[in-house]
Amino acid sequence: MMLIRLDGSPKTAMAIQITSAALNIFLDWLMVFPLGMGIAGASIATSISCVAGGCLVMIYFIRFSTTLRFYRLKLSAKSLRLTLRNVGYMARIGFATFVTELAIGVMIVTGNYVFMSRLGEDGVAAYSIGCYLFPLIFSLSNAVAQSAQPIISFNYGAGQTGRVAKTLRLSLITGAICGAGVSLTMWLAAPLLAAIFLPTDTTAFTYAVHGLPLFGLSAVLFSLNIVMIGYYQSIEKAGRSTLYTVMRGIIYLIPAFIILPQAIGNDGLWIAIPMAELLTLLTIALTYRR
Repeated sequence: MMLIRLDGSPKTAMAIQITSAALNIFLDWLMVFPLGMGIAGASIATSISCVAGGCLVMIYFIRFSTTLRFYRLKLSAKSLRLTLRNVGYMARIGFATFVTELAIGVMIVTGNYVFMSRLGEDGVAAYSIGCYLFPLIFSLSNAVAQSAQPIISFNYGAGQTGRVAKTLRLSLITGAICGAGVSLTMWLAAPLLAAIFLPTDTTAFTYAVHGLPLFGLSAVLFSLNIVMIGYYQSIEKAGRSTLYTVMRGIIYLIPAFIILPQAIGNDGLWIAIPMAELLTLLTIALTYRR
């Protein structure tokens, strides 16, 4: 999707993404219910939809791309050396994105452990709703960051610092609006969101209704952090972007999960993630200003 957007076809990228997702939803229904294949059917449906999306991408680059095309790999020593250098360069800059994905796993595992230790299975069931909603927050934030990255990177390379600053401002505003929309939804519609996953007469539902508005505080902060991390990737400051990602996903998060419940009670379980995001944002703001 990133490469198709860079090729100047964002609508095509969106169409392929929607087609793959719609196929996945339809095949999930078909294989789980009419065909009675259960979880195995859902897994097969996901695999088929991913293969279909990948085939559409290949067709685009083979037949319809305007700038980016496949080229035969040269097997000379110099060419292979330069290829390995470029792969390493891309891996270094993109490492922060990998750590961001990894940090979601750390958040889920650590959160499950502390919720289980304090609130038992009902607490984990309530927390799982936040874990289901967090990929939505990530998707919105990542979409803003990835859309801004090629613009920032191009103008940074061209020495157009004014355009870089303008794009960064716009992406921060857009990320804040998207994050605020998610936060507002979790504040106002917590009972509706909890009812999608849990029976309304359970303890887990009560925990979720109380905790989701607190958990929702993280959306705006997370969006701003992801935009800034993407900005540092775009201007080739890979070390800084990776450091901030590790801060929000591990360095600040794990102590927050341990300390806050001890300090303020069970509300600290839900505030741990927003607190980690806030501390990261403050760190980024201070260093950026300096």
